[in-house]
Amino acid sequence: MELNVISGLTVLLLMLVLSGLFAVIATRSGVTTNFEISLEQQGLGWASVVGICLVGLSGLTAGAVVGAPLLGDDATVASIAGGTLFLAGIAIAGRAIGRYPQYRRLTSADSTTVRGCDVSDTVALTGTIDSDGELVAPCTETSCVAYDARIETQARNLQRSITFWIVDDRRTESHPFVLDDETGTVTVEPSDARVRMPLSPVSSAETTTLLLRRVLEGASVDPDGPSSRYTEGTLKAGDPVSVVGRVTDGRSLEESRSQRVVEAESVSVGLTGERVLRSTVRRDGPLGLGLVLGGVALMLAAAGFL
Repeated sequence: MELNVISGLTVLLLMLVLSGLFAVIATRSGVTTNFEISLEQQGLGWASVVGICLVGLSGLTAGAVVGAPLLGDDATVASIAGGTLFLAGIAIAGRAIGRYPQYRRLTSADSTTVRGCDVSDTVALTGTIDSDGELVAPCTETSCVAYDARIETQARNLQRSITFWIVDDRRTESHPFVLDDETGTVTVEPSDARVRMPLSPVSSAETTTLLLRRVLEGASVDPDGPSSRYTEGTLKAGDPVSVVGRVTDGRSLEESRSQRVVEAESVSVGLTGERVLRSTVRRDGPLGLGLVLGGVALMLAAAGFL
């Protein structure tokens, strides 16, 4: 069977144009900030998203080249269904693969105390913050070791008549702090960690003229009602936290009060998210792989290879 290079190039070009258009809209509408927050909650990074998109685009292009196009008169039910299953499988499997490194780090951590920490161990610690905050939260001007400050916009779904909040702007910062669990103290370096803390509104919603236009289907800003507020979360002295990370020599960090430093992978108030990560890796991985194989089989059948 001859390869249809023109069909493959058409699919590739169309996908690239649509991807560029989506990127421009997302950036100019402020959706990018919300997408980044969603990635943090999902335990994913931009590299995982780019990888999923590239694999999906490559698969669809290859399918079009071998004769299973998704567009035009040559498209069949089998090729369209195969492409749809393939894309869904790539997204689900990619989500599981993207979460796997963090899942492995969290599950490999030994629950222990500060006294039981040894250099080069990966540990899970629970204690309270025993540091004077060297940061100042921008909204409440609270002394803290980490903060997450946001401006949120209220939008309304016109079809369902419900309101929800979209993050219009966000500022985050964290600083090394001392963790105390009654067996001792250890310095925590959270620079590269996923820091999770409770958020709460710190101002009443007010109408503002500085809102960016939202490119969201069925959603709009209510011009006659409250629409913008400040929301903030802080970590400060006395707060209970859970920390997962690798123990290193304390001399690697200036002004450390301990002989050891925990280079944190996760800092959170409450659960570290291990349960959610485990479910994704063990369930979504096999499901996504099954959908990918099914989609490939359908596209090959549509192309006459099966």
